[in-house]
Amino acid sequence: MRTVKFIMITLSLCIFVLGSTWYVLFTGEDANTVIIERSDIPATLNVPDEPAIPSWQIDRIEAYNDHFTSPYCRIFFSNGIVLVISQGSIQYPEMTEQAEDFGNFSVTVYTDFNKKVYQYRLSGLLYSYLTKQGESEEILREYLEFKERSLI
Repeated sequence: MRTVKFIMITLSLCIFVLGSTWYVLFTGEDANTVIIERSDIPATLNVPDEPAIPSWQIDRIEAYNDHFTSPYCRIFFSNGIVLVISQGSIQYPEMTEQAEDFGNFSVTVYTDFNKKVYQYRLSGLLYSYLTKQGESEEILREYLEFKERSLI
């Protein structure tokens, strides 16, 4: 009986954490989220240097840190693309997953109706670009093709 209770409590906690993380990533509503400047990103992520960020115009940058899961930054670009940078993993279980190569540069692409997430790991950080199919996706694909050429 104790084992069953332990399993139920553990499963409930896992579902709560995963559900909360998913909710926060897509709605942005959380008391642990603050608006920051671009120069604050390394301190938020506990890294020495600023991560590689596209040169697109930035509308705002949010930092999330609940002191339980890995902190992350969410960068909202004026072209409609959102970049989530984290040291921890971010998964999208309700989306279809497939690998896509940009030359020697491999990206995991999650798809759900008209939304896509392009995700890759670089220098210990996980980059997740959230976009809708269409013009903003084309902008992102051009950036990833350029990124692949710059990594060679």
